[in-house]
Amino acid sequence: MCLQWCHVRSWLIDNDMPCTGCDLRDPQLLPVSWSCASCTHLRPRDGQAGICGLTRETLPLADRCCHWRVEVAPSAALVLSAAELAPWLAEATDVAEVFAASPSAPSIACDPTGRVIVAIDDLNVPLVYGVPACDWDAALGWDRCAPATPEVMIDDVRLVAIMTALEALEQGAPALEQALRSLAAILGPADLAELPEGWSQIVSQFMALGREVYRDHRRIVEGIDTLERALFAHSDG
Repeated sequence: MCLQWCHVRSWLIDNDMPCTGCDLRDPQLLPVSWSCASCTHLRPRDGQAGICGLTRETLPLADRCCHWRVEVAPSAALVLSAAELAPWLAEATDVAEVFAASPSAPSIACDPTGRVIVAIDDLNVPLVYGVPACDWDAALGWDRCAPATPEVMIDDVRLVAIMTALEALEQGAPALEQALRSLAAILGPADLAELPEGWSQIVSQFMALGREVYRDHRRIVEGIDTLERALFAHSDG
């Protein structure tokens, strides 16, 4: 369970679960006019494709999502009661229990009435809003960049390490720190150059996303710096 805040409905949701019952859940059914190109959250980049200012990731293939032009919660902290739990979290009745059940949940506090207080920036950020985590690769086109079959992946420790690192992005800081160490130990410049088509791009996107999402986490930023130096350092000789 990876908790995030839905700025559209003002609900706490679990991005491992589909947004059952929400009429904005399917990007393909959203109005064509809700294009990423016309969204206030689009962030252009010199010489590169733009990124989403909310997810800090490249734009989804659908070219739209449910958070088109949504206003971001102005407060740095959220005060949550059962009313802010997404309806499809049917078994949840206590917000604190929802956080306790999530291995990647941030620290929380409670006010005198028992409501949960959490910094909005501490909640997980999805790679694509409105799409469950299991479908992010397809929504971003990463599955097209990585045509390797499951059998090939299992036999290639480099690809296994990369996929483990991608999964660790949503599992919290401890898992990501360990994944970064493993990736740095397995991958070198030669390995990066010899990866199947599209995989070196995935590694670069992983580092950029990790650096942005965990920009305030010193050990993770240092781990990404170390990995980047190991992969892209040039020999003087």
